[in-house]
Amino acid sequence: MRGVNGNSRAMNNTFETINAAATAIASPENRGPQATVQLFEDYTVMVIYGRMGDLAYSKPGYKAWTKINSKGLNLDLTYYKGKLYAINMYGRIMACDVRVDNPTVAQVANMPHNISHPTIPQVATYVPPNISHLDKVFIVESLGRLLVVLQGLRGGLEH
Repeated sequence: MRGVNGNSRAMNNTFETINAAATAIASPENRGPQATVQLFEDYTVMVIYGRMGDLAYSKPGYKAWTKINSKGLNLDLTYYKGKLYAINMYGRIMACDVRVDNPTVAQVANMPHNISHPTIPQVATYVPPNISHLDKVFIVESLGRLLVVLQGLRGGLEH
């Protein structure tokens, strides 16, 4: 398989700096008794790779990874309601429908910078615009909702 830049290096060399996640997607139509067989014929794998956190995807039969112009700096991705969602280091949530030809990424939300405490409304946490200081940032689906999970801080915040 060719790398995202079209050269013929092996995939593991091209993606030696994969730094986030790969998400496999089975087509929602593939349910029922034949789902197991069809699952392996109709899927998409998307990765966050490289030092700049770029996005690329591939499907069965593709000879190369297809880079998606997302402006990089992506931290995590997940599949939700037929689209792939990624969050970047600025808290921008992007959506991409890789089921179409020439998929594009569109910003669909910004993570709020003031997050209220769930039971004490007057207590709020300030999250700076650049969220790269966090130990981990995840975008996940839970109980039918898309959530952003923030894990730990490196040092304290002065805000």
